Amino acid sequence: MTAGRNLLTTAMAAGCVLSVVGTTDALVCNVTDSLPTGLYARTFGAVHRGSVVRTPMPEPMYAYLARFPVGAAFFRSHDLLKEVSGVPGDTVCEHDGMVSINGRLVATAMRDIKPGVSAPAAWEGCATLDDAVFLLGHTPDSLDSRYFGSVPLSAVRPYTLVWNTQWARAESGR
Repeated sequence: MTAGRNLLTTAMAAGCVLSVVGTTDALVCNVTDSLPTGLYARTFGAVHRGSVVRTPMPEPMYAYLARFPVGAAFFRSHDLLKEVSGVPGDTVCEHDGMVSINGRLVATAMRDIKPGVSAPAAWEGCATLDDAVFLLGHTPDSLDSRYFGSVPLSAVRPYTLVWNTQWARAESGR
């Protein structure tokens, strides 16, 4: 690793620590595979399809998460970072685990997130989004709207990726 990459990695780590221990809403560090890993900064603009947003974990997920060792209490203090896939006016449907937006298949709800770990029950039916957004991660095992439904537009805050660490994973072989 070069000196420049060492500095970059140190700065990224410092930003992640500040985003976790600070009370600011300005920065958030994503370490999951749901979106590119890295440091995201709060933006102030309209939320649109493709926006990355931060939102508190929706209530229906707490009962599911309570069964894990860290428990639901951990997740109450950690917001979700997801991409907006459905916007007001869109029709979102889920039938038999198949999620579509405006008639186009966009995701599949999994029965098991990982071997031996069942997924939360997916919501079923169709809804036209009104003052709400439908959030999806980039991976099939992402805990997102395919399991908890839409999220009120008033509950999301837009963010943008300012420091991508995907290269660090690729370089380390992870």
